[in-house]
Amino acid sequence: MSRIEPVLIILAVVFPLVVAAEPEELRDRLQKEVQEAHQLAEQGKLDEAIRMLEQLVREVPSESLAVKLHYDLANLLFVQGRYREARAVYTRVIQLAEDQQEMTRRSRERIAKMKERESQKKDEVALQLIDIETAVDLGQFPPSGSKEFLRTVEKETASLHRERAGRLLEQLLALEDTRVRALLNEARRLYDEEKNYPGVVPLLETIVRDYPDCEEMPSVRILLEETQKRLRRRSAQVPSLQEAR
Repeated sequence: MSRIEPVLIILAVVFPLVVAAEPEELRDRLQKEVQEAHQLAEQGKLDEAIRMLEQLVREVPSESLAVKLHYDLANLLFVQGRYREARAVYTRVIQLAEDQQEMTRRSRERIAKMKERESQKKDEVALQLIDIETAVDLGQFPPSGSKEFLRTVEKETASLHRERAGRLLEQLLALEDTRVRALLNEARRLYDEEKNYPGVVPLLETIVRDYPDCEEMPSVRILLEETQKRLRRRSAQVPSLQEAR
């Protein structure tokens, strides 16, 4: 069982950038298989996603795509606590991505933190930040309480991790905003196009429950109120129709 439960993976549109030089047939197959791997991870099927990525990294001819696949694979292994395997793949990322400083920095840092864990050294704040950063890199939401943790660290002026916590907080808020917009757009589609009012309510209630501080909350509450009104009207019409019969 992963220590970080997969909630949602929001895929970056990286495939046109990294496989554009490949033949069209190969490019299409790679894109499809990488998307399938991410979908498996989104569903919590990390073992299957890992197996698929492991197969892909053996097959892919493009070095730029290989770097991305190795990095995703290493992150999934890290999330599962499979540190020995993750360390080997992060090392491969460093070898392949010498010109990508941010990716190599994170890979080196995670290798160091895994060594610390195995030797039972204590830097709990740094370890939690690594877990949160890994989840965000995967497009996943970290464990509940992570946002409050980051805000606390960011406010500690003497903390060595203050700047990093602030950056991760911005990334997490952006991830939440993307999630809220996706839910709200789907709710609006169901409301406007399908008139599926019962389907609208759980989407909006998810936003209210999980993201109470989001910028879209006024719009969410207005749409929720209008949807509930329509459902009440529809319920009131049913007895009237039955009486008319």
